[in-house]
Amino acid sequence: PLYLRWIVAFDILGVAVGSVAHAATSGGDFRLALWFPGQALLHGRDPYDIASFERYYGAQQVEAFSKGWFPLYGPTHLWLAAVLALFPVKVAAGLWFCVNLGGLGLLASFVARALDRRLGGPAIVAITGLLALTRPGRALLESGQVTALYALLTYVAWSQARRRPWLAAVALAFVLGKPPFGLPLLALFLARRLW
Repeated sequence: PLYLRWIVAFDILGVAVGSVAHAATSGGDFRLALWFPGQALLHGRDPYDIASFERYYGAQQVEAFSKGWFPLYGPTHLWLAAVLALFPVKVAAGLWFCVNLGGLGLLASFVARALDRRLGGPAIVAITGLLALTRPGRALLESGQVTALYALLTYVAWSQARRRPWLAAVALAFVLGKPPFGLPLLALFLARRLW
C-alpha cells in the first residue's frame, strides 16, 4: 500500500538526516567556501586577497592554508556567499544544510525519473535518504559543500543545451562560478559545438 511506502521512505530519510544533522552547523567547507568570503565582502574586504583572507579567517582553517589551498570561486558564487553571510554562522549553516538536502532531493527526482517515470514521491524521498547515506552525500551535508548546487546546475546546462540554449547558457555561467565543475563542462560544450 501507498502509506507503507511513504513510511519506509521517510524512515530511510530520517535515519540519513539523523546521522548527519549533528554536524549541520559546523561545516568547515561551508565556512571556508561560503560564509567567510561573504563576511569579507560584507565587511568591505576583498575575498580574493589571499593574505587578507588568511589573516582574518586562516586561524580557523589552518590545515587548508598549510596545504596552500585557497577557495577561488566566481562572482556568482560570491553573491550566494554574501546572502548567507547576512545570518549568524550557525543559522546560515543550518539554512545551507536544508538547501543541500533539497538539492539531494532534486537529484533524487532526476534519478527516479531516469529509472522509471512512474516512480513517485516515496521513491524520491527514499532515494534522497540513500544519497544522504552515501559517503559523498554525508560529506556534502556534514561539511556544507556546494557540490549539490553545482551538480544541479551542471545537469540543467547539459540537459537543456539543445532545447533551451539560453537556459543552458545561464546555468553554464553559474557553473563557471566553481571552476572544477565549470571548466570541464565548458570544454564539453565547446567539443560538442553547443554554442
